[in-house]
Amino acid sequence: MADVTQKLKIYLIILILIIGCDSAKMHQVGEAVPANRATRIKEIQDRPAAFLDQRVVLSGRAGQVCQHMGCWFVLQDSTQHLLIDLEQGRTITVPRNISGDSLRVVGVVKHIAGDLRLMGKGVEIHRKRTKIWSFFNL
Repeated sequence: MADVTQKLKIYLIILILIIGCDSAKMHQVGEAVPANRATRIKEIQDRPAAFLDQRVVLSGRAGQVCQHMGCWFVLQDSTQHLLIDLEQGRTITVPRNISGDSLRVVGVVKHIAGDLRLMGKGVEIHRKRTKIWSFFNL
């Protein structure tokens, strides 16, 4: 009986290691995001007229995400945050569980109903790593 228990423990540890070794994964939604330097959100907010109707690349972390269909999210960089509007999901949507993930976004800066936002055309999602030890609070 001890041999069976020992084997089950070994199989369980191997399974946990396989699940826990999930590395960061990149997922592309919509248009490809160019590799050029990302504009800082603060630059856009400080000089909106210079960026209106211009195509830009932004990078940061996903904050709040539309939980209905993934048709918008808030992008946060080290300076500010900005609403990324995916046009009510007409062309693309993002997974609803990307909050905290690192993103690169391409889109067009718009001023809609008094708010500055980016009409997203493509999103590159870099999923956060799965850390099995955090599951066990280690």
